[in-house]
Amino acid sequence: MVAGAAAPRTAVPTTAPAPAESNPAGDIPDDQAFVAYHSDRGGFTVKVPEERSRTDAADGAVTFTDKPTP
Repeated sequence: MVAGAAAPRTAVPTTAPAPAESNPAGDIPDDQAFVAYHSDRGGFTVKVPEERSRTDAADGAVTFTDKPTP
C-alpha cells in the first residue's frame, strides 16, 4: 500500500426491508389481547381474543364469533 493512499472499500451487503404482512381475513394479529373464558359445566378454561362475541345456548353450548365490522 502506498503511503497516503486510501484503503480499498469492501461492499457491504444490504438486506431489503421485510415486506408488509398480508394476513388473511380472520387471522389473529401478533399483538392481540386475549381473555380467559371458564366453563363451569365443562370444567375447562380457554383464552379467546377479547373482541370476540360470545353466545350461550340453552343446551350449554358456547360459541365465540368475530364481531361484525362497522
